[in-house]
Amino acid sequence: LSDWVRKVAIDAYPIAVCGSRKGSVFVSDLEQGSVLSHALEAHDPNQEVVKGGVRVFSIFYKGEMLDHGPMAVAIQGNLIVSSGREGGVKFWKMGDMADRTKEDGSQELEALGNIPGLNKVLVTSLKFDQKGQLWVGCSDGTIRVYSFNNNDDDYTPTRLFTGYFQDSILDMYLCDEIGIGVCATLDGFAALFSLEDGEFIQSCGLFDRGVAARSVLVTNDGVVVDTANDSTTTTNMESRWSVVCGGMNGAIHRLRLNVDQSTGKVDYNNPFHVHEDTPTQINPSHEGPVVSLVSPTNGLFISGSSSGNFRVWDCSYGDVSNVESSSSSESSEEEEESDSLPNSLYDLTGENSCLISACTDGSRLISVGCLAPTLIVHDFTAD
Repeated sequence: LSDWVRKVAIDAYPIAVCGSRKGSVFVSDLEQGSVLSHALEAHDPNQEVVKGGVRVFSIFYKGEMLDHGPMAVAIQGNLIVSSGREGGVKFWKMGDMADRTKEDGSQELEALGNIPGLNKVLVTSLKFDQKGQLWVGCSDGTIRVYSFNNNDDDYTPTRLFTGYFQDSILDMYLCDEIGIGVCATLDGFAALFSLEDGEFIQSCGLFDRGVAARSVLVTNDGVVVDTANDSTTTTNMESRWSVVCGGMNGAIHRLRLNVDQSTGKVDYNNPFHVHEDTPTQINPSHEGPVVSLVSPTNGLFISGSSSGNFRVWDCSYGDVSNVESSSSSESSEEEEESDSLPNSLYDLTGENSCLISACTDGSRLISVGCLAPTLIVHDFTAD
């Protein structure tokens, strides 16, 4: 790209949307290494939301080497959304790729306007769910959900509902498979909410006072279960789900979720499978804020630190067939043994002097560094 990349998001590989240091938005083809569409200087890098005379951005991101550029970007089909430090969300439409207007073969994104009601609100996270609804995480402690009417191809946004949380939101993850979302908050909590109506479910404080929760993820920690039936044994993969949350201090915590295997839904009354003495912090910690958490495949997740390195973790469960057939007391003990914390497999280092952003399409890891006009792709698909 023609500018340092600051944010990246992907819908369907190889198409990715990027936000750059000068506030521009680019849509790129990662396989061809080309820019498809762009909106130059879409966000003013010199304007910032101010509250009580203090720049809101500086309150949130202490310890991170961020200078300028969009706060968040997202893409679904031809619809692109982005938020800047000036507040609010802008949305764009990518036109027919046959209509190229620049010498490099790219075209300008069609500006569709700003989403109403978000002016002067710092938007920190933008995510599309499987229904095409946009979830907007905000500095004022709200998550606002919008649908887009594209019958006339104008993508008119309509607010559906708003969820309220106890502090500012720094990151957000949507897990359509089990119908919940989770956000990382400034006061160090991981907070669960429903994808049906955005209602708060429950939160768990993970970090010391004054340490913000910076990134968050829901992982599918698939478990192998052997079921004996007469003379045959069937091996199945049973879903187990967890919340992973990274902090500004480099620490990472894992919280297993209580999910009913028959319904696939989280127990709203007791969502976290933890007790007061349950260990949740996984080791080793990162040296800088954990700015990114992604899972390219079941049983595996990757944490990224602003210090520039990625760490690959094995979060899968082992064979718990004995647990299924044991007595209740033995089952509980054996399940605790199988419920060990994730193990660090290896680090990816030397590619980013300071990690800024990363995303995954479920098979590949796409990342950007502080002083880089390029995107780095790691492929985790099986050969």
